[in-house]
Amino acid sequence: MFQYVDVSGVSNESFRITEATPLKGKDAPSRARKEILEDDVLFATVRPTLKRVALVPKELHGQIASTGYSVLRSDKSKVEPRYLYAHLLTDGFIARMGSLERGAGYPAVRESDVLGSPLPLPPLPEQQRIAQVLSTVQEAIAQQERLIRTTTELKQALMQKLFTEGLRGEALKETEIGRVPESWEVVALRDVCDFQSGGTPSKQRPEYWDGAIPWVSPKDMKRPRLTDVVDHISEEGLEAGSRLAPAGSVLIVIRGMILAKDVPVAIAEVPMAINQDMKAIIPGDRIVADFLLYALVAYKEKLFHKVGRSAHGTMTLMSEEIFSFQVPLPPLEVQSQIADVFKNMDLKLELHARRRDELKDLFRTLLHELMPGKVRVGEHQFT
Repeated sequence: MFQYVDVSGVSNESFRITEATPLKGKDAPSRARKEILEDDVLFATVRPTLKRVALVPKELHGQIASTGYSVLRSDKSKVEPRYLYAHLLTDGFIARMGSLERGAGYPAVRESDVLGSPLPLPPLPEQQRIAQVLSTVQEAIAQQERLIRTTTELKQALMQKLFTEGLRGEALKETEIGRVPESWEVVALRDVCDFQSGGTPSKQRPEYWDGAIPWVSPKDMKRPRLTDVVDHISEEGLEAGSRLAPAGSVLIVIRGMILAKDVPVAIAEVPMAINQDMKAIIPGDRIVADFLLYALVAYKEKLFHKVGRSAHGTMTLMSEEIFSFQVPLPPLEVQSQIADVFKNMDLKLELHARRRDELKDLFRTLLHELMPGKVRVGEHQFT
């Protein structure tokens, strides 16, 4: 039995080995041929510009990698492995590999292309200092990723618990949407909300697109709370082709790539216009906007099962399915308390994501400055 690292097992986001598959020799694919040792550097020669680069950790010492990797083993008396790893991530090295690609459908470089590339080598102590700086930033990025993962898992577990059991430990009852506390109602959205459709002003009229009104389309639905988006329209554009959803509206994608794991919903924290692939659900006075947002997330799989396909094959959530979709309705005070739990968790997730992205920017900047020697790392720096 051994651990096998396929080309897909290296992330081109974290530049780490994220998956190793346990295999018996008789089950191994023919490409499972390259032994890897701790501190080896893996570089995927298939589609090299995707930057599948990783340093082999201690726990994978003596395991096997795909022949789709070039496995680089440093002479540690001359080359710090983490410095070599960083070099393979630089724009200059990746650009060189891109220029040497062969094959249209399955572009790749030869191992000789990788091994024949020049490697600028400062003195070994400076290599080690550069590597230490970059490794420290990468570990900070990994820490933020762990916090995001842990918080997301906690949020999912709490969602299951709170939308089933509530906050007060009361007896439960069976309903059309599953178990809920006895004091809760279950209502159709049409009973507690209004709805609004959207549209797109003519792209042939530039004056419609030079305003300050946020105009939301499915591409913007990447966060649970929207304060602004990329596109903006003018008052004239609003009158000609869209409608304004009030702040507190819950926006939902009704047409396009609607996925079971990620039914896109978000709350508009300011008035926003929407396009025709969206619908705004406007909460009435019996339901708290934030509670509605999280209820739709909690019951997203039930919502997804109502998705059909139009005559043109587009995935579509019909208006009637939204109007009749059933959600739990606890007392307003309980709604606010539950919503606050998840709102605070979302704020933590946004904080960790922002910090992670800042660290990624710092890593790219340091890579650009340190590896070509634009900035030198002195013996007493970064200690």
